[in-house]
Amino acid sequence: MNKHEPPRSFGVFKPTGHTVATFADAAHMEEAVAQMEAAGLASSEFTRYAPSEMAAQTEVDLDRAGAFAAIGQELNLVKLHRRLALKGCHFLVVPTADENQA
Repeated sequence: MNKHEPPRSFGVFKPTGHTVATFADAAHMEEAVAQMEAAGLASSEFTRYAPSEMAAQTEVDLDRAGAFAAIGQELNLVKLHRRLALKGCHFLVVPTADENQA
C-alpha cells in the first residue's frame, strides 16, 4: 500500500485487504512488527504511519468525504483514526488476505 496515495472509498481512507493496528507508541508498534516477522510475515509489505502522518491524512479525508462515506463505517473510522493520531498513536497497516489471516 502506498501511503502517499492511500486506497479510498467515497473520499476516505479504506484499506480493503489490510488490517489497521494502532499502538500507543513507536516502540510497541516495532515490537509487534518483530513478532509478525517471526511468524513469517514480510514487514516490507507493512505501512507505518506516525501520528502526524495519520492526522494529516484524516484532515484530507474529512475534507474530501463524500455523502456516502457517512452511510457506512468509513467516516466513523477516519474520525477514530484522527482522535487516536491526535493522542499520539502510531498506525501499522498490514496486508491480510482474509479474516483468518487478520
